[in-house]
Amino acid sequence: MLLASVLVVAAAVAAVAMTRAGMRPATATATAAADGFVLSERCPPSFERMADGTCELRDLYQFYDSLQDRGVGGTRTSLPQHRDGFRPEQIDLGRYLFFDPLLSGDGTQSCASCHRPDRGFADGKPRSIGIRGQDAGRAAPTLWNVAFLQSFFWDARVSSLEAQAQGPLFSPREMGNEPARLLRNLNASSTYRRLFRQAFPGGGDAITAAQVYLAQQPLRPLCARLRGRVE
Repeated sequence: MLLASVLVVAAAVAAVAMTRAGMRPATATATAAADGFVLSERCPPSFERMADGTCELRDLYQFYDSLQDRGVGGTRTSLPQHRDGFRPEQIDLGRYLFFDPLLSGDGTQSCASCHRPDRGFADGKPRSIGIRGQDAGRAAPTLWNVAFLQSFFWDARVSSLEAQAQGPLFSPREMGNEPARLLRNLNASSTYRRLFRQAFPGGGDAITAAQVYLAQQPLRPLCARLRGRVE
């Protein structure tokens, strides 16, 4: 259940990072948000807003002195390549999707059900519990530093977060949804239609599957356990 797309508390280090990044559970799901709710237009802490309006991760690795301009220092290694450059509205939309059980087949499971911020974005169970109390078959991995991964699932069977997101969404033992029902439920919400239009301007009124999968990805860089300039 390595979801966001959407972003994620007590005394744990995870809670501290989540608060600094603006990732805290909503008091109500986005589907119940009051009319006029808009997504944040500010990049989270440790991210810099670029000229094109996107947010890019900034960390101390980028400011170490380096021999021959190799971009390394301190630990003598550079960070792995990672996806970056999401708009702040897309990041905030991912946060709401992450905590909303509307994404599951019966409205009981959210991404945060198995990726709990207070447990390091995992759940501490030998095997995660999915929809209707079913054994999901495997333990939910942590989301820390997932932005730097090149393959996903325990067996590394997919190489993109968009492909990964579809696994738990449509697994009958995890979130138990179906593509048509997921889009039907999201499009039935006037609030979500408005939020998706704000996050994906020019994308039309109807929410598409590609938008849903992409919207869950911007949350991932926020789970980077690095020392940014704000720390």
